[in-house]
Parts: sequence; structure tokens; C-alpha cells
Amino acid sequence: PGRESFFVVNFDPAQSSVRAAAEVFARLDGVVSVQPDEVYAMHAMLPNDPGLSSQWWLRSATLGGGDIRALAAWTFSTGSPDVLVCVADSGVDWQHPEIGGTGPDYIDGVVKINMAEFNGSPGIDDDGNGKVDDVRGWDFVNGLQWADTWQTPPQDIAIQDPDPMDYGGHGTSVTGCISVLSDNGVGIASSNWTTKILPCRVGWTDNTGQGLIGMSFAAQAFDYARIMGADVFNCSWGSGSSLAFSVNAAIAAGMIIVESAGNSNDQVASYLGSRGDIISVAATTSGDSKAGFSTYGTWVDISAPGEGVYSTGFNVGATGAAQHTYGSVSGTSFSSPIVAGAFALAKSYYPSDTRNQLIDRVLAAVDNTSGIRLKFKLIKTRSADQRIVTLAAK
Repeated sequence: PGRESFFVVNFDPAQSSVRAAAEVFARLDGVVSVQPDEVYAMHAMLPNDPGLSSQWWLRSATLGGGDIRALAAWTFSTGSPDVLVCVADSGVDWQHPEIGGTGPDYIDGVVKINMAEFNGSPGIDDDGNGKVDDVRGWDFVNGLQWADTWQTPPQDIAIQDPDPMDYGGHGTSVTGCISVLSDNGVGIASSNWTTKILPCRVGWTDNTGQGLIGMSFAAQAFDYARIMGADVFNCSWGSGSSLAFSVNAAIAAGMIIVESAGNSNDQVASYLGSRGDIISVAATTSGDSKAGFSTYGTWVDISAPGEGVYSTGFNVGATGAAQHTYGSVSGTSFSSPIVAGAFALAKSYYPSDTRNQLIDRVLAAVDNTSGIRLKFKLIKTRSADQRIVTLAAK
């Protein structure tokens, strides 16, 4: 028989069970067979992290909300440990349970562990990359004056060393927007669940409480990330032209560099934003409009959530003990890593793509919301993830 011979029958479940109803219909003349109209669960990848309900930027509970539609992307990829994103910032709390894991030596998290150094000899550059004992990244900050820095807690400012631990918390919040251990029933989720993070400490807090980034430190981080094979490099800070040599080398090696546009609500680009070969990111709200603080301009490539972004955090308590926390943060500093995370997710699904192919793929897939009459091309990352769905379906 053709499809026209099949019928769906609805009945009141209060009057009969499915099995009893099927037996009745099976006895009717002309009925060949009866089967239940079964229902199955969608194969959606919804992580069980309790903090997801606060992460509107991943999955908004509002119809038409300004999230990045991560749920659709997770159906196809949740990231890959073969993809590496460098977070050059105030450091990273690599002991945070969502970042470093909870196992011995914090090696079961999303931080990239240099196993040659982990299993090597202390005080020896076992992998020959010019850095001794760099098990989990590098701290480039050195040579600062004690009186010029915030002293509670005391910051590591004297010499470079292999411990990129956070001091101000900024880098830890940035990291949570890129990759954390997800679907583990703890804390939050992120766009990437297994993608690796390369922590580089290039910043500190001055004696007024202002977070600062040293350009000479950042330049060295670019070089180090290139040597370590980073695919994406996040810059949630202003920049100067002294980075040119290291940035050029990183791009030549195939690295995607993502930078925050700034929080001055003007149209002034920093050095990286003015180059044209860097991905510059402005901030949007949960309502998909420009965040009031966000810098903007025709040089901006893409926008992403940047207001009330719930992420990992780091504080130091009254006793000096580290506190591995969570909280909401705002600024293009957090829009940038969300885009960096989108590139990492795309790289995990299209591992053979070149730098330019990935950039074209993501930028061609975003939603153009310029209809809100801003003076720049305001687009959001929601379809950067959705594009993975679209292309995979073809």
C-alpha cells in the first residue's frame, strides 16, 4: 500500500491505554497492522552545568534573544583538544576546577599541558622551546617597581617564570568565555568543552587598581604562542604598533588573532583594530543591540555578547587564599573571547581549514543587524556557530 493507506488515530488516553487501543483497531476489517506513533528525544547536546541558566550568551531563554545559539553548534561539535587558544592577559587561574580540573597537579582540565616539561627534569628546557619548565604556559611579566603595583595580593613582578597564575581575575573570566570543562555537573559551560587554553601572563594591576598590559610582554607571548602551535590568540586589551613584528610572524604561521574593540563608545581603533588582518570585536546586549560602552567603527569585523556575561572568576580572600569563583562581567574584553571561541569551535569541526578559510567561513555566516542604524556594520556571532550546522547539513 502507498502512504495514502496509512492513518494516524488520536484517542483519549483516559479511556484506553495505547496497547488496548491498538488491539481494538487491529481487529477492524481492512487493517493490516497497528503500531504506536512513537516519540524520541532529540539528539541535542545540552550540558548539565547548573550555571548554564545564567549564561544567556550561550542559550537565551528569551525568544529572539541575542545569544550565539551554542546549542545548535554543539550538535556537531563541542570543541577539540587538538585546537589551541592562547589567552594573553592578567594570567589564568589554572587551579580553577572548571579550567584546571580537580585531579592531581591540575592536568585534567582545559589548560594545555606541556607533557615534555611535566615529565621532564626540573630546571631543564626539556622540549627546547627556550622556556624552562613551562608546563602550562608562561609568565612574561618582569622588571616592574613594587610601588607602582597593586599590593593586595602581592603580584609576581620581578622575573619571568613558568607560572601564569592570574592576579586580577580578568584573564580567568576571559578564559571562561572560550573553553571550560562542560557537561560535568559543575559550574558553567562554554562554547568549547575540551578545546585547550595556552595561558600567557602579560598583564598586572597598577597601584590605582587599573589592569595594564605590557606591549613587550605581549609581543613575547605572540612569539611563544606561535612556537607552541596556537590556532587562535585572544587580545582583550588595547595595543600599540610595537607588536607589528610578532603579529606579522603569528599571522604568517596561520594564527587567527581576535581583539576587543574597546569600551570608550567612540570610533577610535587601537593598533590591532586598524590593521585589517585582525578580527576586531564590538559588544552587544542580550537584546541584540550595541552595548552603550562599546567602541565601534567601520573597522569592526564582528560583534558578540559583552554585557552581563556569566563566566569563571578569580579572587583573593582576606586571608590571602585563592578563591575560584563565578560571576557576571561586562566589556568588549569578553566579547572578544566569545568570538575566539567561535573560531576555535569552527576549527574543531573543519580542522583542515586554513586561517583565511576559517575567517571567511565565520564572517560570511553571521547575522547582519545593521538595521538598528548604527554607524558601523554590527553583526553578531550567533550564526558563526549556526553556520557549522548549515554547512554540515548540505
